Amino acid sequence: MVPPEALRIPPNQDLVVFGASGDLARRKLLPALYELSRQGLLPRRGEVVGTANDGLDDAGFRQLAHDAITEFGRTGIDDRAFADFAQRLRYIPAINDPGPTLARTLRLPHRIVYLAVPPSSFEPILQELKEAGLAKGSSIIIEKPFGHDLASAQLLNRALQRTVPEERIYRIDHYLGKETVQNLLVFRFGNTLIERMWNREVVSHVQLTVAEDIGVESRGHLYEETGALRDIMQNHLFQLLALTCMSPPSSFDPEALRDEKVKVFQSI
Repeated sequence: MVPPEALRIPPNQDLVVFGASGDLARRKLLPALYELSRQGLLPRRGEVVGTANDGLDDAGFRQLAHDAITEFGRTGIDDRAFADFAQRLRYIPAINDPGPTLARTLRLPHRIVYLAVPPSSFEPILQELKEAGLAKGSSIIIEKPFGHDLASAQLLNRALQRTVPEERIYRIDHYLGKETVQNLLVFRFGNTLIERMWNREVVSHVQLTVAEDIGVESRGHLYEETGALRDIMQNHLFQLLALTCMSPPSSFDPEALRDEKVKVFQSI
């Protein structure tokens, strides 16, 4: 993982989280944002604006964030640090079209828009951003799965590229942020003894086990729409498989890593 001392404070910008009361936001995003705030690594100016299909207001969103950080945060919660973080938190219910309200709320010219929602919601949200005049200055983060098949993934890519340039699109598989997963590359390619034995002459088979300690819980709507196979196998497990089986990349740039992963998928 990247040590805190290697991180830089990003330029002033807002962060908009669609699906801000959902499982992903509660388990991952809000605790991570709080930790960045605690370490002084959020922009000096910029709000965290949540939106979802419920009746929360600013106070309710702050309470939701407090509960999420208490339950899922790695370092617990410090009252003073949370008070500083909570000053950034705003909430816009998405029961009706939130685009115009967002346009009135966001004061900075640049923003990150995080789509922590099911794939079927991606395109309507992108259209809302365009109609509200928010596409300019926005970077878009989308979580896997990217569509439900090749055709829908291609449609999604075209919709994204009609909204913002490719360099402002970030496709996220949060498994790749896990420390063990990141260390796999170092374990393989930083250890000549291991890498010399990491071949078909020595390795009889590769078995990937996802030993989750949680159930469906509040994610029923996601599994009804997407299914466990698309939610876990075609992204998380394939990424782990690629990191396990890929040849050494020419560099550790994203493009070089991607090219070696693609070779693994093409050989299956």
